[in-house]
Amino acid sequence: MWVLATGCWLGGLGTPSARAAEPPPRLAEPELESRVRRLEAAGNDVERLDAARSLVSRHAVSSLQVKALARTIRSEEARLEFAVAAYPRTVDPENFYEVYDAFQSFSKVFRLHDRIRLLSRGEGPPPGGMLPAPLSEAEWADLLRTVGKENFDNTRLAIARQVVAGARGRITSRQVREMLGLFTFEDGRLELAKAAYDSVVDPWNYHVVYDAFTFAASREKLVKYLESRSLPATPDAPRPNP
Repeated sequence: MWVLATGCWLGGLGTPSARAAEPPPRLAEPELESRVRRLEAAGNDVERLDAARSLVSRHAVSSLQVKALARTIRSEEARLEFAVAAYPRTVDPENFYEVYDAFQSFSKVFRLHDRIRLLSRGEGPPPGGMLPAPLSEAEWADLLRTVGKENFDNTRLAIARQVVAGARGRITSRQVREMLGLFTFEDGRLELAKAAYDSVVDPWNYHVVYDAFTFAASREKLVKYLESRSLPATPDAPRPNP
């Protein structure tokens, strides 16, 4: 079993006014078993992820139920996305470490741990999932061209910093990862990854940026930076795989 330091956990769901509203119904065990069978028979992980997310959006669930649903999703990346979405719906967030057992990869456990710690600090998606309008595909393509046409990493970095600052609140973590791919050297990627963190609309997804780095040392430096910015120190927290 994966057992990690969890920091502070959510004591309840939503704001006081939201908690005063009628709570969602608990997911009954017979329905869970039926849903698990249907998910296992689904054609692909896109269908499984969509169906699992829809189910937890309508119900309050236990950590063990989240684990059972997560195990029906074959892709660990999609499984991670589901677990993060399900966390705010759990009735026992202090037991969410149970969900770690649904993962084979320690790096995915680390990423889930990282996201849960952000959510527990109120740094997750806003109520109702309402986010600022992201850049259009055309706008993002123009920004990538602006950065990519520079010949050297130092000038790319200077332009990229301006780009992400100007697009604050309208770019995603995945777009940052895409922009990092324009850089030749790890140092430039690392500096931009640090600078872009304040500009993304979905900081709880920033784990995807780790994939832009070739070397474990660079990922470690980014992890330490993010921890110093927004997370309490936990010496026994996991680290990304090399």
